[in-house]
Amino acid sequence: HICQFYHSKKDLLDILLPYFKEGLKNNESCMWITSEPLNVREAKNALNKKVKDLNSLIDKGQIEILNYSQWYAKSGGLDTKKALTTLRKKEQTALKNGFSGLRLAGNTFWLEKKDWKDFTEYEAKINNTISSRRMLAICTYSLDKCSASDVIDVVNNHQFALIKRDGKWVSIENPSYRTAINNLKDVSRKYQLLIDHIPLHIAAVDKRGKFIVWNRYSEKNFGYKKKDAIEKLRQKDLHVFPAKALEVIRTVQEKGVFDDNVRLKSKDGSIMDIHLVVVSHQKGSRVNYYGFGEDITERKRLEEKLKTANEELEERVKQGIARAMSERQRLYTVLDTLPVYVIILDNDYRIPFANKFFIERFGKPGDRLCHKYLFNRQEPCENCQTYKVLKTRVPHNWEWTGPDGRNYIIFDYPFIEADSSFKILEVGIDITEQKKLQNTLQRSNTYHRNLIEVSIDPLVTIDSNGKIMDVNKATEQVTGFTREELAGTYFS
Repeated sequence: HICQFYHSKKDLLDILLPYFKEGLKNNESCMWITSEPLNVREAKNALNKKVKDLNSLIDKGQIEILNYSQWYAKSGGLDTKKALTTLRKKEQTALKNGFSGLRLAGNTFWLEKKDWKDFTEYEAKINNTISSRRMLAICTYSLDKCSASDVIDVVNNHQFALIKRDGKWVSIENPSYRTAINNLKDVSRKYQLLIDHIPLHIAAVDKRGKFIVWNRYSEKNFGYKKKDAIEKLRQKDLHVFPAKALEVIRTVQEKGVFDDNVRLKSKDGSIMDIHLVVVSHQKGSRVNYYGFGEDITERKRLEEKLKTANEELEERVKQGIARAMSERQRLYTVLDTLPVYVIILDNDYRIPFANKFFIERFGKPGDRLCHKYLFNRQEPCENCQTYKVLKTRVPHNWEWTGPDGRNYIIFDYPFIEADSSFKILEVGIDITEQKKLQNTLQRSNTYHRNLIEVSIDPLVTIDSNGKIMDVNKATEQVTGFTREELAGTYFS
């Protein structure tokens, strides 16, 4: 988006004639909006001297030369919104008709002071529009009608300005435009650095199907250097089945994204399985398609190998389960002969298995909860330690008094069932008689100890090796040594 400051008709022709000649040569659609001091007839005659077969180009619609009143009548006067819409449609029509872009020029000599503010806002919007489209524009301003502040307004809304100084045309760059260009270059450099270090195939194609983005991973995987891929290689060149390339684009157009596995080929003909995600991005009339591909060739090979292994394993597991069920039944038979109780508890307090010893002591549990079945409680017992093992995943033993009033030492073992659920194997040994014997022995030991301690004579207990095992208080008093000091020494 350029502006030109001029003094005369010659100044206008110096810039605009080569400008439009180059555009026509480049297959661009051109539009020249004229105003005093250069009218439509004069502009056409001047351009006819520079461009061969100008009339035929006008007839086929490649160039229009209009008076400003014709254009602004079409676009609704200074209705900037409508004017911008018309301009965008003009560019879209040009591209649709096979032209490579839109090139235009407009003279503002007709502009009145009262319209200046609205027009500068319109220029600012045009500047933003052009930056995202295939457009090129020169806006021409008469220096005789511009004040110093007007010149500043104009320059601010254009990328650079052309002005004649000492008989030569010079360009004055808009500083903010240069800053924006530098920022854009910096962002572009960082973007390229980023996509080059991502271990994915990252590329983009334009609507022609030609690649416009190609990262290092793509170079490595497909064997095409960036210089051989950009603007040369087509999307369909990589597909094992070229029709798939069209299907990918069609899916993006219809659904917004393509996300599936495809088969692509490298430069040397190697076939790769790629998980490909493609999205589109439209800016103005330009549509690009961005693809992100992960090489899953090795993964698919391993998946096939794993599938085969899983099928073999599944068969072995089925056979193993059948054997295990048979073994389990034999195990249950053995457990029924043990003089201890053996049960299996699940995580919701039910007992799916109980051996004969347990059933004879407490009855068949059926489908009842253990605390309801054993103690007629609605909630789990507060002193129950069985279910600790489901949290700790380590065996645990403790003592329990059953509903029959007898004492049991309990051994709980967590294990995983074939269906991956956690269960508890519990073994209970009746130690009631053992505890009674221990209590009797403890009382006997206490009684004998008291008899020894009340004796006024020194008494010493000696083992078969002549070592002192114990002494009473009378011995401590006679010898002057404590029981602890004498224990373990030789009596002699």
